Amino acid sequence: RLVPWKGFKMLIKLMPRLLQINPFFRLVILGSGPDGKTLQAMINNLRLEKKVYLLPVPRAEIPLYLKAASIYVLNTGYEGFSHQILEAMLSRVPVITTRAGGNPEVIRQGENGFMVNYNDEFNLVEAIKTVWQGEELRERFVANGLITVEHFSLEKMFNETMAVLN
Repeated sequence: RLVPWKGFKMLIKLMPRLLQINPFFRLVILGSGPDGKTLQAMINNLRLEKKVYLLPVPRAEIPLYLKAASIYVLNTGYEGFSHQILEAMLSRVPVITTRAGGNPEVIRQGENGFMVNYNDEFNLVEAIKTVWQGEELRERFVANGLITVEHFSLEKMFNETMAVLN
């Protein structure tokens, strides 16, 4: 959902710096919402139309895009429990997110992903660069991410809830 607290403006702002690191980087933002026109104007003003894409895809198609991604970045200032992080992990995509909401319950820093502060320009760039340049790190994030997803399966969550209730 394209809303202010998801931090898409910062990700777009970072693209010129990221393109200096790797001119083949692309930012694909999936979804729609109230910030759509503002984000598209920002993309146009920075002349990033061929580097940043806003795609209002149906929810059912998101896994297809995740499987094609190299890195998943969730720069959010507000989050409950993010199923998006688990979806990225299940799709074998390294995750970079913020310390907002329930994210620290899922991410073990440097083991199955990276966490940075919301809109932390310097550390977002560094995390993206580090993951992109580190093949072993990406492989570790993917392997540990798959293990993490198992801990949050519906069956496991149900069984743990029932154990507490009993």
